[in-house]
Amino acid sequence: MHQVDSITADPHLRLVWPQWQGAGTESVRSLAPEFPFDIARRGYSVGTKVLQAVLPEHDGPTAIVPVEMGDIGLEEHDGIEAKAVVLQQLRSALAIISEHEPARITTVGGECSVSIAPFSYLIVAVARPLECVGRDTGSRVAFLSSRPGAWRGCRGPSVCQASSAVSWWTS
Repeated sequence: MHQVDSITADPHLRLVWPQWQGAGTESVRSLAPEFPFDIARRGYSVGTKVLQAVLPEHDGPTAIVPVEMGDIGLEEHDGIEAKAVVLQQLRSALAIISEHEPARITTVGGECSVSIAPFSYLIVAVARPLECVGRDTGSRVAFLSSRPGAWRGCRGPSVCQASSAVSWWTS
C-alpha cells in the first residue's frame, strides 16, 4: 500500500456497494413498516441505484462490491444477524480497494457498515487522522474525526468520499 499525502491525489475510486444485510431486522421493520419486510430490507440497494443515477461523473475507476440479493447468509451467528454475508462483502470490498490503491474513495450505497472498508484502508494509507463531514437524508450534518473520542453524530455513510478529508451522504 502506498502512502497518500494529498487530498487531490489520484486515483479516486468510486466504490458501489448496495449492501443491505447489515441493517438489522428490527431497524428495517421500524423504518419502513408500510412495506412487506422482504421488500423493505432490500431498500438500501434501491437507494444505491438512485444515488448512481444522480451523482455526477468522476475522474477515476468505478468498482462494484458483489452483494447477495437472496436470503443466503442471513442467519444469526455469535448474536449478529447476517454476520457471514456482511463479513464476506467486507472482505470483497477490502480486496477491491487494495487492488486500486486509491487516494480517495467515494462509497455509493449501503447501510452503515459500508464505511468500515474505506476508513480501514485510508487510515493506514493516509497515516494521519481523517477529518470527516457527513450528511444523511434527515439533513443532519456531523463533523467527524479519527482522533480518539471525536466520532459524534454519525448515522453511517452511504456515499463516503475519503482521503485526508472524508464527506458522505446517505440514501
